[in-house]
Amino acid sequence: MAQEADELIEKARAATAARRWQAAIEGHERVLKHYPELSEQWFELARAQSVLGMLPECIVSLETGLELLSAPEQVDRALEFIDRLLQLEPLRLSTLQKRIDLLFASARTEEGIARSRELAALYLERDEGEQGIKILLRAFQLQPGNEELVTVLAEAYLSFGHLREATGLFRQILPAIKARGETDKAAAILRRLTVVNPNDVSTFMELGDLYIELCNYAEADQQFRKVLRIDLQHRDALMKIGEVSELRQQFRDASLIYNRLLGTDPEDAQARHGLGRVYQRQGMPGEAIKNLLMAGLAYLETNDRLHARECFTTVLKIDPENRIAARQLQDTTATSPAGGA
Repeated sequence: MAQEADELIEKARAATAARRWQAAIEGHERVLKHYPELSEQWFELARAQSVLGMLPECIVSLETGLELLSAPEQVDRALEFIDRLLQLEPLRLSTLQKRIDLLFASARTEEGIARSRELAALYLERDEGEQGIKILLRAFQLQPGNEELVTVLAEAYLSFGHLREATGLFRQILPAIKARGETDKAAAILRRLTVVNPNDVSTFMELGDLYIELCNYAEADQQFRKVLRIDLQHRDALMKIGEVSELRQQFRDASLIYNRLLGTDPEDAQARHGLGRVYQRQGMPGEAIKNLLMAGLAYLETNDRLHARECFTTVLKIDPENRIAARQLQDTTATSPAGGA
């Protein structure tokens, strides 16, 4: 650097040290007139300008100096410029975006994602959904497995009417959450999906099963009944309502459901099995045995030996002398592959 420049810088810094702010401004301006590439002089100029309340000029000086800090080794200093700019104007969107760009460019992915979520939230609050989604989508592409980020992006899509994208993202993270046994969190996601698509039978069925896992039988019953509003004769939903009624010890309701299913298909092995269980719990051994035997035979028609044996074993617990159950149990055990059902 030329000796003249050194002298000018020293004079400007001396004025700053003496708190002669107007002289400091004039001194830094003289330096920058000849050497505008000196980013630190822009920073020092901005400091003097801020002391004198020249905020617009201060911001321009900081932004000018920031643009000069483009080399990888200058990222930390660039972020310091940005911190100063945000102290002056915390919601300056262009500066917030510049910080994210620098963080990602310097492989500071975690912090970049955190800052992306903050900026996206600002845009969403301003009802600028597309811009907010764009920012979140960039972060998602860097960390597609980040469940919190995926959830935030899905909610953003949902808020601005992108139902297909929201559903896809929720479905993406659901298996891992369920595999970890986080049933409450999985249930919350499924509840959101029922809002996204209130006619999706599979989501109500899945949510009902989760509520059974949580032993929330009343809520499980509600989910399965919502399926009946879509399809009054939905066989699986009716079967689940019967099973939940059993769990709630509402045996009359369970009996009505199973009989309803059998009215449609007298060979429905599961419904017949359920009815047998209900009669057993109600202390009606004769009806229980009759229905359990019929269920066992119906299971055999579909080669479901596991459930058939369950029915015949239950009959023998009620009536150890029942020849039909004993013979069928012996036959199914003898004909089953080793180690199989």
